Amino acid sequence: MGQPYPATTGATSVAAAPVFVVPPGSAHASRQPPQPARRLGKTNGRMGFVLDIDPHAARRSVEMPENCPSINRMSVFNEPALGISNADKKHLRLLTSRAIEYCQKDRPFCQQARHIIAGAITYLELHEPRPALCVRSWGSCSLLSKRVNNAFEHHRRMDAKRLPAGEPPSAAPPPQAPPAQTPALAPQVAHGYTAALATARRKYFASIA
Repeated sequence: MGQPYPATTGATSVAAAPVFVVPPGSAHASRQPPQPARRLGKTNGRMGFVLDIDPHAARRSVEMPENCPSINRMSVFNEPALGISNADKKHLRLLTSRAIEYCQKDRPFCQQARHIIAGAITYLELHEPRPALCVRSWGSCSLLSKRVNNAFEHHRRMDAKRLPAGEPPSAAPPPQAPPAQTPALAPQVAHGYTAALATARRKYFASIA
Protein backbone atom coordinates (compact mmCIF):
# COMPACT_ATOMS: atom_id res chain seq x y z
CA MET A 1 0.00 0.00 0.00
CA GLY A 2 1.16 3.54 -0.74
CA GLN A 3 3.82 2.45 -3.32
CA PRO A 4 3.11 3.38 -6.91
CA TYR A 5 2.78 0.68 -9.62
CA PRO A 6 6.08 0.48 -11.50
CA ALA A 7 4.48 1.37 -14.80
CA THR A 8 3.26 4.67 -13.36
CA THR A 9 6.78 5.78 -12.36
CA GLY A 10 8.51 5.32 -15.72
CA ALA A 11 9.71 1.79 -15.15
CA THR A 12 9.42 -0.64 -18.09
CA SER A 13 7.85 -3.98 -17.39
CA VAL A 14 9.73 -6.92 -18.96
CA ALA A 15 7.90 -10.18 -19.51
CA ALA A 16 9.70 -13.17 -18.09
CA ALA A 17 10.86 -15.81 -20.58
CA PRO A 18 8.55 -18.84 -20.60
CA VAL A 19 9.87 -21.94 -18.92
CA PHE A 20 8.93 -25.29 -20.37
CA VAL A 21 9.10 -28.24 -18.01
CA VAL A 22 9.58 -31.55 -19.76
CA PRO A 23 8.13 -34.36 -17.70
CA PRO A 24 10.52 -37.24 -17.10
CA GLY A 25 10.07 -40.24 -19.33
CA SER A 26 8.53 -38.26 -22.17
CA ALA A 27 9.56 -38.67 -25.80
CA HIS A 28 11.48 -35.39 -25.80
CA ALA A 29 13.43 -36.27 -22.68
CA SER A 30 14.56 -39.65 -24.01
CA ARG A 31 15.35 -38.59 -27.56
CA GLN A 32 18.87 -39.59 -28.57
CA PRO A 33 20.82 -38.89 -31.76
CA PRO A 34 20.32 -41.63 -34.35
CA GLN A 35 22.85 -44.41 -34.24
CA PRO A 36 24.22 -45.99 -37.42
CA ALA A 37 22.78 -49.40 -38.12
CA ARG A 38 25.05 -52.33 -37.50
CA ARG A 39 26.25 -54.07 -40.62
CA LEU A 40 27.16 -57.71 -40.77
CA GLY A 41 30.69 -58.06 -42.08
CA LYS A 42 30.95 -60.18 -45.22
CA THR A 43 34.56 -60.31 -46.25
CA ASN A 44 35.71 -62.31 -49.23
CA GLY A 45 37.48 -64.98 -47.25
CA ARG A 46 40.25 -62.90 -45.69
CA MET A 47 39.10 -63.65 -42.13
CA GLY A 48 36.27 -66.05 -42.73
CA PHE A 49 33.11 -65.79 -44.78
CA VAL A 50 29.44 -65.23 -43.91
CA LEU A 51 27.04 -67.14 -46.12
CA ASP A 52 23.86 -65.32 -47.11
CA ILE A 53 21.93 -68.54 -46.52
CA ASP A 54 23.69 -70.67 -43.92
CA PRO A 55 22.07 -74.03 -43.13
CA HIS A 56 24.73 -74.68 -40.47
CA ALA A 57 24.39 -71.36 -38.61
CA ALA A 58 23.05 -72.96 -35.42
CA ARG A 59 25.92 -75.48 -35.30
CA ARG A 60 28.86 -73.09 -35.69
CA SER A 61 30.59 -73.06 -32.32
CA VAL A 62 34.32 -73.45 -33.05
CA GLU A 63 35.91 -70.01 -32.92
CA MET A 64 38.85 -68.91 -35.02
CA PRO A 65 42.31 -69.75 -33.66
CA GLU A 66 43.90 -66.87 -31.81
CA ASN A 67 47.00 -64.99 -32.98
CA CYS A 68 46.44 -65.91 -36.64
CA PRO A 69 46.77 -62.82 -38.85
CA SER A 70 45.27 -64.47 -41.93
CA ILE A 71 43.08 -67.38 -42.92
CA ASN A 72 46.03 -69.11 -44.61
CA ARG A 73 47.72 -69.64 -41.25
CA MET A 74 44.73 -71.35 -39.68
CA SER A 75 44.72 -75.14 -39.75
CA VAL A 76 41.67 -77.33 -39.38
CA PHE A 77 43.93 -80.37 -38.88
CA ASN A 78 45.36 -78.93 -35.67
CA GLU A 79 42.01 -77.96 -34.17
CA PRO A 80 41.05 -80.52 -31.47
CA ALA A 81 37.39 -79.46 -31.46
CA LEU A 82 36.97 -80.65 -35.06
CA GLY A 83 38.46 -84.09 -34.44
CA ILE A 84 40.03 -84.53 -37.89
CA SER A 85 42.44 -87.46 -37.88
CA ASN A 86 45.37 -88.10 -40.17
CA ALA A 87 43.27 -90.63 -42.05
CA ASP A 88 40.70 -87.91 -42.82
CA LYS A 89 43.23 -85.53 -44.38
CA LYS A 90 43.28 -87.27 -47.76
CA HIS A 91 39.47 -87.24 -47.91
CA LEU A 92 39.34 -83.52 -47.06
CA ARG A 93 42.00 -82.62 -49.62
CA LEU A 94 40.12 -84.52 -52.31
CA LEU A 95 36.89 -82.68 -51.50
CA THR A 96 38.74 -79.37 -51.50
CA SER A 97 40.13 -80.07 -54.97
CA ARG A 98 36.61 -80.73 -56.23
CA ALA A 99 35.24 -77.61 -54.51
CA ILE A 100 37.74 -75.23 -56.17
CA GLU A 101 37.03 -76.56 -59.67
CA TYR A 102 35.11 -73.41 -60.58
CA CYS A 103 37.56 -70.94 -59.01
CA GLN A 104 39.53 -68.77 -61.41
CA LYS A 105 43.24 -69.52 -61.45
CA ASP A 106 44.30 -65.99 -62.36
CA ARG A 107 43.48 -64.53 -58.93
CA PRO A 108 43.94 -65.46 -55.26
CA PHE A 109 41.15 -66.76 -53.05
CA CYS A 110 40.17 -63.42 -51.52
CA GLN A 111 39.63 -61.93 -55.01
CA GLN A 112 37.29 -64.62 -56.26
CA ALA A 113 33.69 -63.66 -56.96
CA ARG A 114 31.50 -63.87 -53.88
CA HIS A 115 29.15 -66.49 -55.34
CA ILE A 116 32.15 -68.64 -56.27
CA ILE A 117 33.44 -68.63 -52.68
CA ALA A 118 29.96 -69.28 -51.33
CA GLY A 119 29.45 -72.20 -53.72
CA ALA A 120 32.80 -73.76 -52.84
CA ILE A 121 32.12 -73.48 -49.09
CA THR A 122 28.62 -74.91 -49.47
CA TYR A 123 29.92 -77.86 -51.52
CA LEU A 124 32.71 -78.62 -49.04
CA GLU A 125 30.52 -78.39 -45.92
CA LEU A 126 27.76 -80.43 -47.55
CA HIS A 127 30.09 -83.39 -48.07
CA GLU A 128 32.16 -82.96 -44.88
CA PRO A 129 30.14 -81.59 -41.92
CA ARG A 130 33.05 -80.99 -39.54
CA PRO A 131 34.27 -77.74 -41.17
CA ALA A 132 30.66 -76.54 -40.88
CA LEU A 133 31.23 -76.22 -37.12
CA CYS A 134 33.62 -73.30 -37.68
CA VAL A 135 32.40 -69.76 -37.03
CA ARG A 136 32.35 -67.70 -40.24
CA SER A 137 33.35 -70.88 -42.12
CA TRP A 138 37.00 -70.26 -41.25
CA GLY A 139 37.83 -73.96 -41.58
CA SER A 140 36.49 -74.20 -45.13
CA CYS A 141 38.14 -70.89 -46.05
CA SER A 142 41.47 -72.17 -44.75
CA LEU A 143 41.31 -75.33 -46.85
CA LEU A 144 40.05 -73.55 -49.96
CA SER A 145 42.38 -70.56 -49.81
CA LYS A 146 45.53 -72.69 -49.63
CA ARG A 147 44.55 -74.69 -52.70
CA VAL A 148 43.35 -71.66 -54.68
CA ASN A 149 46.42 -69.58 -53.80
CA ASN A 150 48.74 -72.43 -54.78
CA ALA A 151 46.95 -72.70 -58.13
CA PHE A 152 47.25 -68.93 -58.55
CA GLU A 153 51.00 -68.98 -57.90
CA HIS A 154 51.43 -71.81 -60.41
CA HIS A 155 49.39 -69.83 -62.95
CA ARG A 156 51.63 -66.79 -62.45
CA ARG A 157 54.80 -68.81 -62.93
CA MET A 158 53.45 -70.34 -66.14
CA ASP A 159 52.48 -66.90 -67.47
CA ALA A 160 55.93 -65.57 -66.62
CA LYS A 161 57.43 -68.31 -68.81
CA ARG A 162 55.03 -67.64 -71.69
CA LEU A 163 55.67 -63.89 -71.94
CA PRO A 164 59.40 -64.11 -72.90
CA ALA A 165 58.47 -66.70 -75.53
CA GLY A 166 55.93 -64.34 -77.07
CA GLU A 167 52.93 -66.47 -76.16
CA PRO A 168 49.80 -64.72 -74.86
CA PRO A 169 48.93 -65.29 -71.21
CA SER A 170 46.40 -68.01 -70.60
CA ALA A 171 42.84 -66.84 -70.08
CA ALA A 172 40.87 -68.18 -67.14
CA PRO A 173 37.36 -69.54 -67.81
CA PRO A 174 34.41 -67.45 -66.61
CA PRO A 175 33.38 -68.21 -63.01
CA GLN A 176 30.53 -70.62 -62.42
CA ALA A 177 28.98 -72.04 -59.29
CA PRO A 178 29.95 -75.60 -58.37
CA PRO A 179 27.26 -78.28 -58.19
CA ALA A 180 25.39 -78.53 -54.91
CA GLN A 181 26.12 -82.22 -54.58
CA THR A 182 27.68 -85.07 -56.46
CA PRO A 183 25.03 -86.98 -58.43
CA ALA A 184 24.86 -90.69 -57.77
CA LEU A 185 26.10 -92.95 -60.52
CA ALA A 186 23.10 -94.41 -62.31
CA PRO A 187 23.25 -97.77 -64.12
CA GLN A 188 23.66 -97.39 -67.88
CA VAL A 189 20.64 -98.51 -69.88
CA ALA A 190 20.52 -98.49 -73.71
CA HIS A 191 17.12 -98.73 -75.42
CA GLY A 192 15.53 -100.88 -72.75
CA TYR A 193 18.46 -103.25 -72.29
CA THR A 194 20.14 -103.70 -68.97
CA ALA A 195 23.62 -102.31 -68.37
CA ALA A 196 25.24 -105.74 -68.70
CA LEU A 197 23.46 -106.49 -71.97
CA ALA A 198 24.38 -103.08 -73.39
CA THR A 199 28.04 -103.72 -72.52
CA ALA A 200 27.95 -107.10 -74.22
CA ARG A 201 26.52 -105.55 -77.37
CA ARG A 202 29.26 -102.94 -77.51
CA LYS A 203 31.96 -105.58 -77.16
CA TYR A 204 30.37 -107.73 -79.87
CA PHE A 205 30.15 -104.93 -82.43
CA ALA A 206 33.69 -103.80 -81.58
CA SER A 207 35.00 -107.33 -82.27
CA ILE A 208 33.45 -107.47 -85.75
CA ALA A 209 34.25 -103.91 -86.76
